[in-house]
Amino acid sequence: MKMYKTIVYSLLRGISQIMLVNSAFVGLLFILGFSYGAWQIGLAALIGSGVGGLFAYVTKQDPNEIEQGLYGYNSALSAIAFVTFFNTPWWIAMVIAVALITVLLQQGLQPLFQRTKLPILTLPFILATWLMFIIHPYLPMVDGIILHSTPQTGTLLDAFFLPFDEVFLAANREGSLLIALGLLIGNWLYFLAAVIALSCAYLMTLISPEAHYLIAAGIYGFNAILIGIAFAAFFSLKRPLAWLGLIIAAMLSTWVIVGLDHLFAPLNLPSLTLPFVVIIWGVFLGKRLWKAN
Repeated sequence: MKMYKTIVYSLLRGISQIMLVNSAFVGLLFILGFSYGAWQIGLAALIGSGVGGLFAYVTKQDPNEIEQGLYGYNSALSAIAFVTFFNTPWWIAMVIAVALITVLLQQGLQPLFQRTKLPILTLPFILATWLMFIIHPYLPMVDGIILHSTPQTGTLLDAFFLPFDEVFLAANREGSLLIALGLLIGNWLYFLAAVIALSCAYLMTLISPEAHYLIAAGIYGFNAILIGIAFAAFFSLKRPLAWLGLIIAAMLSTWVIVGLDHLFAPLNLPSLTLPFVVIIWGVFLGKRLWKAN
């Protein structure tokens, strides 16, 4: 019985770790939120988290890290991305394959990131999803499609809540409220930092009509949310300087989002969470340079 409980908790933590939260209950709330109206997304996320954790177990990775879901969140995200962007009658098999590719990338890249002392974040998910975009034209049984509905746009409510759902590549108001509630329950400081980061990013869009539409749709606001959460997780927010850094990073994210979106548009690749990854790495490196001087 204890073994089954450990497996279930590990699966759910693989979902909650997408927002850097270590909680099975929060993971359950997240699943209920982003699978609202599209059950395939929830099932795919659980499969992805399970594949990541199982492969880590087979390859004898740290048991504590496996139980915390640290080998499941990237695979879960890749699985979500596959059922969001692609359609095939063999989708469960493809989700397993994509999740396996993701965890292979994660374990393969880990030694490099351990040496550089940078967090790997969601890079394996980004690379695996890009790979699917590149090879899917050569897979006759896979068609490009979007499962969930087009995001509602234009209201202040959408601007502040849809991004919580968009972290998981979904887009509906009901689901976003559940996810926001889950984050608040999991860690109130993460929630506060996420809201402040999103507010700062939204303020920056006032001088960029293009970015204003993207943030208001919730499509790219999720990067600001992840930046806020990462600041709360990796840097001490007890000091005013850390909050100032969060505000600056969130504001810069608007321009990074638009710039990367234009950069990858000719390649027909979505920027996904790359703006979040680039900015957090930049903060880590900037902090090292500051200390070195």
